Amino acid sequence: MLKLDFILIGAQKAGTTTLDSWMAQHPEIYLPPQKELNFFALEGKKPDWPGPGDDVAVDGSVGNRADYESIFESAGDAKVNGESSVLYLYSERAPVAIHREFPEARFIVSLRNPIDRAYSAFGHLRRDGREPEADFSKALELEELRISKGWEPLWHYRAMGFYGRQLVHWLSYFDRSQFFIVHNSQLRRNPDTAIREIFRFIGVDSVFRPNLSIESNSSGISRNQQLNDFLNLPHGFKSILKKIVPLRFGRRVKTLIQKNNLQRLAAMPEELRVQLTKEYAEDQALVEEQVGYDLPPVSR
Repeated sequence: MLKLDFILIGAQKAGTTTLDSWMAQHPEIYLPPQKELNFFALEGKKPDWPGPGDDVAVDGSVGNRADYESIFESAGDAKVNGESSVLYLYSERAPVAIHREFPEARFIVSLRNPIDRAYSAFGHLRRDGREPEADFSKALELEELRISKGWEPLWHYRAMGFYGRQLVHWLSYFDRSQFFIVHNSQLRRNPDTAIREIFRFIGVDSVFRPNLSIESNSSGISRNQQLNDFLNLPHGFKSILKKIVPLRFGRRVKTLIQKNNLQRLAAMPEELRVQLTKEYAEDQALVEEQVGYDLPPVSR
């Protein structure tokens, strides 16, 4: 019988890959080597996202119950089992499906300034050669069209940042005490305290100290696009490395190479930041109401 004690549900581009890497080092925790299984957000089958490069996310998603359960066969005698799928926070279906099977599960949520999160998602897709628009404003104009065409949620730059309404939906199924909500600025500023509190929250030894130097999944513009393409192609670097080293270690190697191949995105135009600040203002107030403390301001 499947045992699932906690889930890292989001937000996307808010430090979840780094957090997953830290937590996976704990001897009492089992986390699958692959993130973004997306099982509880799906309808019992793989998604058919048709956007540029969406096939990678499609291939990584698990829609079949037997396949999902088999991933946890390696858990051994771990005290707690968990998984990380950042689509869940955004998904309307996920909390319904999870509550049906695991009403006592615990959830970890890492939040980020929604404007910076959106721009980072844009940079992620630019890095991977998937986003054809160099202008973020133009990409935002195309968002509704892309959503209507069924592109994977990574393309939902603006929409994925409305955490308030997302949390309200989740809290209609689960009690607030089942959520550990942290802002990614807290992870950067005081990672040791944050990870200790997370370990305590999910019921494992909070004295254990993981290697906190591991960071993952940076966004930006690739200096060498051919190298980046090789790192991301299903039959490229990942396929080769998977044959000789464990998946999680291979992901760290890929991240290190990718990070050294990146240059920062240009600063977002101030007028666009002002516009997005206004769009998110009401939702940010809703987030603070759910979180229980003031968040760093969206504008800066």
